[in-house]
Amino acid sequence: MKKSQLSFLFLAFALCAVCFISSCSSDDEPDPAPTVVAYQGSWIGTDTISPIISLTVSNINDQSWITAYSYSITQQSGGSTWSTSRNRTVSTGITQISNNSFTINTSLKKDGDNEYIQGTFTSDTDLGGTLHILDQSGNIYVDIPYMAKKK
Repeated sequence: MKKSQLSFLFLAFALCAVCFISSCSSDDEPDPAPTVVAYQGSWIGTDTISPIISLTVSNINDQSWITAYSYSITQQSGGSTWSTSRNRTVSTGITQISNNSFTINTSLKKDGDNEYIQGTFTSDTDLGGTLHILDQSGNIYVDIPYMAKKK
């Protein structure tokens, strides 16, 4: 009986050793490269004269998201000059790009009409859109077109 108990213990030990060794194999495969999503990177936009807007497109869960924007505009209207600017960065995403387009509400107002940035990607390196902002009076919205290029 001792011989059968010893054989049983040896068999049990051997079975455990095989299971342990086979489950501890090394993983020699390299980590996969991060996914690059459409339009990912920095974009700089200009009106007809000067740079006015920058945008950052990032990969969030393998989707293209705007994660930062900044704009600064100086306009002349009725003999006076006025300027406005805004910027925002949100690492978890401001708005997702859908069907090559996006709209970002940039308004500080709570009423129905809002300031916004609208854009449509026309290629991997070109973006066109509109800044819809209040003028210096705070009563009239002005649409300022822009064209952006990927940096």
